Amino acid sequence: MNALTRNVLESFELPDISKHLASRLEHSYLCHRPDDDISFDYGVTKGQYLGNDESLVKRIITAYQGSFTGQHSTVESMWFTWIGPMKEPIHEALMEGDFPAVTEFLRDPSSSHLFQGFDNLVVQDDGSQLVPKYWARWMAGWTYDALRRLTEAVGARPMAYPEGSGQAGKAGSGVPAPDELLRDLDDSFGFRIDFPNPFQNEVGIPTSRGTATYRAVHALYQAWRVKQLVEGKPDAKVLEIGAGLGRSAYYARKMGIKDYTLIDLHMTNVSQAYYLGTLCGYDSVILHGEDGARADAFKIMPPDFFLEGLETYDLIVNVDSFTEMSFAAASAYMYEIKKRARCLLSINHEANEFTVAQMVSEIGEECRSRTPSWIRKGYVEEVVYLLMPNPEEPQDIATEKVKSGNKWWRRLAAVRQPDAKPKGL
Repeated sequence: MNALTRNVLESFELPDISKHLASRLEHSYLCHRPDDDISFDYGVTKGQYLGNDESLVKRIITAYQGSFTGQHSTVESMWFTWIGPMKEPIHEALMEGDFPAVTEFLRDPSSSHLFQGFDNLVVQDDGSQLVPKYWARWMAGWTYDALRRLTEAVGARPMAYPEGSGQAGKAGSGVPAPDELLRDLDDSFGFRIDFPNPFQNEVGIPTSRGTATYRAVHALYQAWRVKQLVEGKPDAKVLEIGAGLGRSAYYARKMGIKDYTLIDLHMTNVSQAYYLGTLCGYDSVILHGEDGARADAFKIMPPDFFLEGLETYDLIVNVDSFTEMSFAAASAYMYEIKKRARCLLSINHEANEFTVAQMVSEIGEECRSRTPSWIRKGYVEEVVYLLMPNPEEPQDIATEKVKSGNKWWRRLAAVRQPDAKPKGL
């Protein structure tokens, strides 16, 4: 019996073992190393008191109400078909200015679907705030594998070599403690890595620096890639489309990237503002409708800020986002990126109707590098360098769609757009 099977069996408390065990073992190929080289020890966060957050919550409510216009959204996106309705109670509390309810949603995301679609910390189907033990063990193993893979990606540790024996990085070389891996990464990143855990019930691997979650490990890699791509430009302007909770922005700041803009759906902006505001200081975030002139603040904005703006950027980042959008939304972003960015970093899967490579080709550009993701199997990392013409140059996106002869473009562009945006986002 291998380690994954043993750990899953030991933690099962469900009557139908065969069905659930099979579903877990099906995903064992997601990791990069043998099960015996993976630690399945998990930790669950208790959360921490973040101080008086009243002023920040009020700012978040005001920004949400002012930014919610319902533009640039399409019903065929997963965000408006199955995720949106889950968040309707939160949307209503925000629109009604229900301060106590909004505060509770923000302080304890595990009690609702606030993070649904971009993070693992959500209420369970049975209403529980805790994930089953078998899932916690699996997530811990997947996270540990990602952390070890991160050390290989940045060159902090030798790459595992499964074909040989006796090499330092060979598969089957043991299970280094997470803190040992983090010390190696500290030297590569140039700062002491930490894992802030402001919320309770997050699952990850326990370390002396906090509980390391799967998304946090990915964020470290993404911030490292951002630093690489803007190296030598101390005042680099970075914009991330679909920024999740804001972890990449948090770590990018530790790596010296100060001018960072997060573009996301209105509801996700809410979570980003609270997360970054509580960790980095309430004055570290600028929200919709507030003075956005400070370069050293996190600018947390809805899609219109970018799609209708003229600001240019040294780097635009998109991770696990473009191919999850509707085609109309993704194409609108891509045309603006061509006009207003020097470089695009994309880390996305190719399992949906269109790929990033196809979209890049349609705007007359090409991916200068295309590699499998170091951290997450099934994802492609692509870098596109752009000439960035005048952002004020008119661009008729509808005309460009008609010009295209590709069947996949015509088919997706023909999907009827909704008259209104569903509630909850």
